[in-house]
Amino acid sequence: MSANGPLRCLGVLAVVLVIPALLQTAHGELPVECKHPQPMTCSFYPDCIEAARPCGADGYALGYGDFYCNKFLEMPPHSLSSAGIAWRNRTLHCLQEKFVPELPLIGNWTCTEVHDFAFDTHVTCYTEKPNSVCTLPLHDILDVLKIIRLRDEVRCVPATNVAS
Repeated sequence: MSANGPLRCLGVLAVVLVIPALLQTAHGELPVECKHPQPMTCSFYPDCIEAARPCGADGYALGYGDFYCNKFLEMPPHSLSSAGIAWRNRTLHCLQEKFVPELPLIGNWTCTEVHDFAFDTHVTCYTEKPNSVCTLPLHDILDVLKIIRLRDEVRCVPATNVAS
């Protein structure tokens, strides 16, 4: 065997073993931070949802999810009661967790499908016990409503549900 034999063998092993592993990570394997969104962070929206299905500044990931996640985390600490803080933290994390099983699929979705899926998760995440928005003190509900732009909430209601 020539001196090039072992080097050629290593080259073949690299092609056979290493390159497919890199391609799998690049095409389908989710980064760890996308498999397990970290509570109290918003990077999941641009780094995972938008990266999997780019929809731009007006799409759900950047125009709604990331925008409101940051707005809620920027709330002054005294503005919510302890129940309100628990609701906010659990809800923000729930909204991200609902996307995890769908991330491998959303690259094939339209931006409208991403938006619709996301809004379909909102009611569940907002109302799950033990921290349902329905059980928050009135001042917490009012503070939450100050953050949410009315036009965004109206936009998420399907036209068939709007009274004529």
